[in-house]
Amino acid sequence: MNDFLRMLFFAPDAAGAEGVPATDDAAPAAADATTAPDGASNAAPTELPKYWAQLSSAKRDDAKYQALTKYQKLDDLADAAVSLAEENEKLKADSARAIKLPDKDNPESVKAFWKSLGVPDKAEDYKIAILDDPKAGVPAESVQKIKERCLKSHLSPRQADHVGNMLVELSLDGMKQVSAEMKLRKDNFEGNLIASYADISSDADRRAAAQRDTDAYNAWASETGLKSLLEDKGIAWEPEVVKAVAKYARARSGQRSVQNTMTGAQKNQSAGVYGKDFYAAFSKKQG
Repeated sequence: MNDFLRMLFFAPDAAGAEGVPATDDAAPAAADATTAPDGASNAAPTELPKYWAQLSSAKRDDAKYQALTKYQKLDDLADAAVSLAEENEKLKADSARAIKLPDKDNPESVKAFWKSLGVPDKAEDYKIAILDDPKAGVPAESVQKIKERCLKSHLSPRQADHVGNMLVELSLDGMKQVSAEMKLRKDNFEGNLIASYADISSDADRRAAAQRDTDAYNAWASETGLKSLLEDKGIAWEPEVVKAVAKYARARSGQRSVQNTMTGAQKNQSAGVYGKDFYAAFSKKQG
């Protein structure tokens, strides 16, 4: 048993007890003020603890032991020793749970390290419920790329699952934003179309031009069967698109009415505007 434990468990509470008399050399000179292990002031007390006599002369002269004089009672010293022992045990437990970094120059050590954190060996081993569900409608190749990225980033299965949820949430948020923007364009379409005729000074004339182009566009969209598709994609609510289609539709209508009276040279000249063999192909389509 070392001197500290002998002093702790067998020291008397009063000088002379247990057959150990107090001696004159038990009282060292007042120690300089220092900082105790627990951060408390270690200025030497005016009266030394009664257990002090149980220490050897060498220890009583050692500044590290003199710091113990702040504990005037043996019970206080014992409490401090037990508290320190408990703290050491806690540190040991924490150390046992601590993650030890691998040797970066040892591939097997690195592989074992990631495996200890739950990172799978292959991207296919990730189970991301929200992406793997066929009802989610995420293409299989996209899911595979996401899993490969998770593996490259050394994500644990739980982290990968969170990434999947985050991506779906972001996708839904993006769809909501696109839907809101499309609705806004649709609601403001008429006003934006009218305003786009900046070269027309009269408001009444601008409205008439907008109505004329809208009618031409709707006729073309219905004839081609593209009306619903263009509206679903939001293209139908772009003023410049509607005006361009209306212009094309009117030009096409005019050309159809005179195409049978055009000479071959005139048709060839017109083909430079509408494309080679445009009229022949269009006539065939229209029957």
